[in-house]
Amino acid sequence: PMQKQQSGFTLIELMIVVAIIGILASVSIPMYRDYIVRTKVATAMATVSNIKTAIALTNNEGIAIPAIAAGAAKAEWQKIGMRNEPKFSSEVKSAAVASGGAITINLGDDVFAGVKDNTITLTPDFAGSVTTWKSKFVPNASLDADTVALVNQYLIRNANGS
Repeated sequence: PMQKQQSGFTLIELMIVVAIIGILASVSIPMYRDYIVRTKVATAMATVSNIKTAIALTNNEGIAIPAIAAGAAKAEWQKIGMRNEPKFSSEVKSAAVASGGAITINLGDDVFAGVKDNTITLTPDFAGSVTTWKSKFVPNASLDADTVALVNQYLIRNANGS
């Protein structure tokens, strides 16, 4: 008598495939989350680049940089040579300028998955022939240490000095 041919996968083969998929997912999901955070911080920094340029130009022209509150009217932003008040991406809730040029960026609530009240402060250094910037991340106390370290490392590599 002829034996019936087996078709399909055995239970062991299916378990091995599931285990491999699980290992790949456990490595890729945290990396993906880190890339998302870095992208959102980069977008926030790009959104305020026009303010950085206006402050540097105002300083080069020998004009004192006034304090500009978050949500200020167009006339306030025109004091540093901007045509209108800045428009922000969803990654930036608001931005304010301190007297002397330091920019405080209030990050949007969706940057860190609902952890609100995170800020980045950019402080200009006008000493050299080119204006450089020093960044400082002030996280909400409930933001996890790994995310804080990730953002600080990003800012050191990409925002300081540029």
